[in-house]
Amino acid sequence: TTTTTTTMSDNATATASTTTTTTSSECENSESQSYLSKDEVNALDDDAFYKAYREGRIERRKDAWTEDNFEEEMEKHPLFMTKQPTMEDFNSNVHLQAMQEMFHELTPFERAEHHKAHGNENYKKALKFGRKKSSNADTSARNEKAKVKHLREAVHLYTEGLREMCGDDTMESILLSNRAVCHLLLKNNGSALKDCKLAIRYNPENTKAHFRAAKASFNLEMLQECISWCDRTLALDPKNSDATDLRAKATIKKAAFEKEMRKRAAILRKKKKEEEKVNQAIKARGIRMSDLENNARVGELAASKLKDGVDIDDSDDDEEEEERSAPTLLPAGQHGPILRDDELFWPVLFLYPEHAQSDFIQEFAETNSINDHLNVMFPQGDAPSTPWDTENTYKVNSLCAYFEATGKDGVQTSCMVPIDLNAPLGFVLQDKDSCVFGQVVMVFLMVEGSAYQQTFLSRHKLRKNPASLPKGMKYTNE
Repeated sequence: TTTTTTTMSDNATATASTTTTTTSSECENSESQSYLSKDEVNALDDDAFYKAYREGRIERRKDAWTEDNFEEEMEKHPLFMTKQPTMEDFNSNVHLQAMQEMFHELTPFERAEHHKAHGNENYKKALKFGRKKSSNADTSARNEKAKVKHLREAVHLYTEGLREMCGDDTMESILLSNRAVCHLLLKNNGSALKDCKLAIRYNPENTKAHFRAAKASFNLEMLQECISWCDRTLALDPKNSDATDLRAKATIKKAAFEKEMRKRAAILRKKKKEEEKVNQAIKARGIRMSDLENNARVGELAASKLKDGVDIDDSDDDEEEEERSAPTLLPAGQHGPILRDDELFWPVLFLYPEHAQSDFIQEFAETNSINDHLNVMFPQGDAPSTPWDTENTYKVNSLCAYFEATGKDGVQTSCMVPIDLNAPLGFVLQDKDSCVFGQVVMVFLMVEGSAYQQTFLSRHKLRKNPASLPKGMKYTNE
């Protein structure tokens, strides 16, 4: 029994000894499989490097990218950035700072070249978005927005290149010409033409600058200048089909424009002759005319006109100024007095101050009386003639009329002159106190004997004798 126990004890001791030896051997092997040195790693080819990396024989850097943060880390690297870096990024990102230092070490020409290259990239991106067509309105709007964004960025980059003042005339000319084409696409035609002229000053043989100057001139309706720029372009590049086509288009458009101008000039000449005849007829009848500028009270009368929703023609349009030498109370699109078969037809404004309303009659014959029109506008009857006459008092037999007297100096006197409603308008206008302002005859109408008439006359002087035809006299236009 003792012998057997000893044997078993020896075997256990041997086993333990073997186990201890094995563990010690594994530790030695683990220590022997340490990371490769830098020289050993540099000596590996690609396949061996990836194999060693997978086996864990290459030590990972403490700041190495992981699967969790590689996208964030890539965004920090200048080569992989998808957004324009901010000033804060430049202050905190060592990669950007290094690149910035490297950029400032470049020569002015190299920096200008750098800006030009990035400007060209943005220009190409803009063209790409411009070519994209979509039936979806939102998509089209996004494409247009992206196009404009890249064009503006390209303009900025070309401008930065010009600020380097590299001293190379060819580079300066290219930057200006490239910026000009971006301005053309942004419809800044004036800026485009200016850049083209500067580009040609640096390099007179810059064909693109000449052609872009022609396009800018065409867009600005400077057709003769466009033709001139096309001719210069073709002198440098006789096979330039775009310049040939643009010249032909500008020539056709210029001919059509000149034809239209001749037509307008003929119309203006004809109108001037007609106006001269009208003025002579007015002068022969002894009717006084005055401009709005000569009377401050015309504004009050105009206000009555506006309350009825009629716009005064105060257009600043150049063509209107050519056709009309003085301000007028005429509604927009209407004309002044005209002469037809030796009879004058006047624009007349009926004012109803009691209701702040008005009526405009474009052609009131000088041989017609006010009653001729009132019989149509306010006939006798039970129903009101107009919506604003709620009391149904405005009837032809109930109305009276006045015009405001004008002194010899052409200024209105606040004196009201009664008008014989059956007298021809021409006779009323020949009255010594009558004057036509702004080419429009103004007549105040109200109900005879009404409370408003008393209020109205209390604010004005009243001439006793009305403007009427003497008994037995018949009005003539001679």
